[in-house]
Order: sequence, then C-alpha cells, then structure tokens
Amino acid sequence: MGTSAAIVLAGGASRRMGVDKVTLVVDGRRLVDHVVAEAVGAGVERVVLAGPDPGELPETVSIVGDLDPERRGPLAGVSAGWRALAPDAHDPILVLSCDLPGIDRRLLGELIVAAAGDPVGAIAHDGQHAQPLVAAYRRSTIEWLDHAFRSGERSIRKLLEGRPPAIVASDRHVVADVDEPGDLAQYRVGRPDHEQRERGR
Repeated sequence: MGTSAAIVLAGGASRRMGVDKVTLVVDGRRLVDHVVAEAVGAGVERVVLAGPDPGELPETVSIVGDLDPERRGPLAGVSAGWRALAPDAHDPILVLSCDLPGIDRRLLGELIVAAAGDPVGAIAHDGQHAQPLVAAYRRSTIEWLDHAFRSGERSIRKLLEGRPPAIVASDRHVVADVDEPGDLAQYRVGRPDHEQRERGR
C-alpha cells in the first residue's frame, strides 16, 4: 500500500451554472481551492487537477491540461489523471469532482481507510445514490477505468455496477455537487477571481 493521491476533475463545461465552477468563489474561497485543501487535509500527498489550469494553485498540485475538448465525461479526466500518476505507487487514489462545496477531510479520510480494505476501493453514498466522483479507488481500479475509457466506455457508473466498491455513508450536503445557481442557495457566492479583477478595472 503506497501513499494516497487525488485526481480532481475540473474539465466540465459549466453550461448550467453559467460561470466557470472551478474558480467560483463560495464562502470566500474558490471551489477548486476548497476541494484541494480538504484532500491534502485528509493526508493526500499528491494532487492532479484534470482540466484547464485555473491559476494560483499550490506548487504541489500538478495540472493535466484539458485533454477532452469534446467533453466526454469524467472518465476522460480519470484517464488523464492516471497518466500523470502512473509512474508513482499511489494507492488508493481519490477521485473528486471540483464542485463540492460541502466536502470535508473527515469523509475523505474515511474513504481512504475503507478503500485500503477493499480490492476495488470505497465510494461515498448519500442515502439515495452512490457518488462515483466522491470516492477512493485502488490503483488497479483506476488502471482498469483508464483501460475502459480507452476502449470506448464513457460511463463510470455503468462500469462500477459490475465491480462495486465498498460503501461509506455520508450526509447529503457533504457530497452534493453544484450544477446550477439554485444549488448554491445556502452558500455565500462570489464571482470567479478573474471576473472580479476584470470588473475592477
């Protein structure tokens, strides 16, 4: 068992939100900064961001460029992240979407621990749905997901139906992602930093 790593998926088009979710400021902090900080707080030693570079990230975060101009879904980001991590023996590997304002290091730590005892990994469950983009997968599982993507598969949920990971229960607000403005009603929201700078000129 090696040290844990994280792939943060930031390649979505944010069409329903109307602004770039990666750099959206929620409760005074960019979403991407919150997700990265909670992963590091859970003991992750390496973070790979799969998507365009949002700027102003810690030097310990590696950027894998937006390799999916056709927006083929999260498996494309998992594949890109895996290519960046593959030379190192990280196991397990967190897979997290970038738009998780409620995510916390306690849950991420629980996922890492649970994944260590399961051959596939561990996935968060909010009481209604499993959340494949809030999960810690074993190294062999990430390699398998990468192979499936390269073979033409695009649905991570479909793949996991035949190879289910362990379940870690979570409160819904902790794992809820934000896809449209209404999802942010309980938060204090600001514009992305680059928009604030443009408006201040």
